[in-house]
Order: sequence, then structure tokens, then C-alpha cells
Amino acid sequence: MPSLPSEGVFTQLGDRFILTNLNRSFRQIPVRVGPEAKLSFIHQEQEYPLYQWFDAGTLVTVRINYDYWWFVSGMFNQN
Repeated sequence: MPSLPSEGVFTQLGDRFILTNLNRSFRQIPVRVGPEAKLSFIHQEQEYPLYQWFDAGTLVTVRINYDYWWFVSGMFNQN
């Protein structure tokens, strides 16, 4: 959870807890899934319901993988 205002905003909206404007870098985010929390990630308005995809108690590690092929191919296909 953010502990300083510059690290992000933690709010409650109804029965949801929302972490926004997180201003930190992470190589990965390990989370444990449970049906009570209904753990989901939302990225660019797309919701990823981890609690529906994994059994309760499962450790899930979220990572961002960049598509370097797109970047490299763009370097060689310039007009």
C-alpha cells in the first residue's frame, strides 16, 4: 500500500479497494488469489479477474513483457 501521497492513491469505492496513480516501479507483483477479495487487475479499462481464472490460494506473479519485436522491426521498416 502507498504510504506517501507521492506513491499513489488508495481508496474504497463501494466494496472495492482501488489503488491508482501508483508512482513506483516493480519488476513483478506477486499476489495470492482468493474468492473473497475478488482480486482483479484493471489496465487501460480492461479488467482481468484473477479470482475467476485461478484457484483460491494460488500465488500469481504479474509481470509486464514488452514486445521488442515490434520495436526492432519498426527500426528496419522505415521509409
